[in-house]
Amino acid sequence: MISAIVKYTVVPGNVDTVIELFREVVPQILANEPGCLRYEISRSQGDLNVLIINELYVDSDALATHRSTPYAEAIVQGKIWPLLADRSVELFDTVITQN
Repeated sequence: MISAIVKYTVVPGNVDTVIELFREVVPQILANEPGCLRYEISRSQGDLNVLIINELYVDSDALATHRSTPYAEAIVQGKIWPLLADRSVELFDTVITQN
């Protein structure tokens, strides 16, 4: 499995818009991507303009599929990314898991 930890620093004044856009896209991700096992968004307690997206995929093909979906391109890349001051992505291979 592959985990993606994505950090978004949102331009001040836009975080509520970004969260609402995620409310629109996350159900589509979970309904249409069987290879996506988790898509969780958390907000920093210390800086309310910072979001962490914790994603889990069965393999690299599932991650590639996610990145190329119409809703990821239209909403995430097209509407959310322009509202960001910074964005970083780090990928991890699962070494231990517990259900």
